[in-house]
Amino acid sequence: MPSIEPHPPRAAVQAATAAVRGPFAWLPRLRRGEAGYVTAPLRLFVMQLTPLASLGESADSVGELAEAVGWRFLTAGPARHAAIEVSDRGGHTQIETSPFVEATESALEHIDERPRLAHTAFEPRMLRIPDLHLMSVWLVAASGEEVVLPLAPAPERFAEQELYEAREFLAAASTAARVLLDAARGRDAGAGA
Repeated sequence: MPSIEPHPPRAAVQAATAAVRGPFAWLPRLRRGEAGYVTAPLRLFVMQLTPLASLGESADSVGELAEAVGWRFLTAGPARHAAIEVSDRGGHTQIETSPFVEATESALEHIDERPRLAHTAFEPRMLRIPDLHLMSVWLVAASGEEVVLPLAPAPERFAEQELYEAREFLAAASTAARVLLDAARGRDAGAGA
């Protein structure tokens, strides 16, 4: 798959690099890597639960609901397994060492091997739906085509590391959001009785 390289702002790269070299450099996973270097910049988007739950079946663009909130970098080195997120609001940084980091690395390393993506240039982005505990690589082509790859560990309804067309991904995510909101309403109603 030819890739459209994202270009993070200099301030985001500097904030991520400072986070790796700064007070968090004590993290063992960062020490084993080449501390101080970040790579794989991906624009980070978030999708909120309530608008997702109210989606109709005709929704076919992740971009309609996803809000750009920052940048996500992987730390460089043979044992990187950490991600640095830099917020668009104030440059706040956060270091993550969850299983999503290794899943992101694997997805990005093996995405070229997928025949379906071989002849289209996609820009890789990160998509997070916090309330569903879902992190995905979201691929967007210049033509507007969108493909989403949920990362492990993925919640029910999602096959980890499998490609979804935007429409089928949104349908699954919308159903999961409605189930979660209905369960929360049920708990709230039971607590008030």
